[in-house]
Amino acid sequence: QLVCRFQCGAQAEGVLFAIGDNMNGLAAFVIEGQLHLVFNAGHTVKRLLTTPLSAGRHVLELDHRASGQRRGTGQWTLDGQSVGELDMSPTFLRVAGEGIDVGLDRKRKVSALYEGRGLFAFNGQIDHVLITLGTQAPGSLANRPETLAQLD
Repeated sequence: QLVCRFQCGAQAEGVLFAIGDNMNGLAAFVIEGQLHLVFNAGHTVKRLLTTPLSAGRHVLELDHRASGQRRGTGQWTLDGQSVGELDMSPTFLRVAGEGIDVGLDRKRKVSALYEGRGLFAFNGQIDHVLITLGTQAPGSLANRPETLAQLD
């Protein structure tokens, strides 16, 4: 689960968080009064949800469900209301080389929608971004008994 608590004005823009990069990444950002949620996996998988964003305090949440075989879905909510569900397959298994940025996106941009805007720093206030690890999908290699893992 991911929870981002933030507040913004009427002219809000910028990156709330960016995990990974343009090849393998997840980001939430604001452009022209719209909150954008992006998931990328490789060259061809680019998925996007967009919803209007008003001025004020907000809570953005992602509830990710791993279903096995590198498949998963992400249910997004804003202030307790559903924004939609994203197919997050192949499931984002690791933080890619760029790691996690909060309030900006330093290097290779997760989304081309804010490419060319520098760091694209968020002009509101981010209270926190909290990521809580969930259970592994059935059959995940992470669930192998230690004795089998040591055979590698």
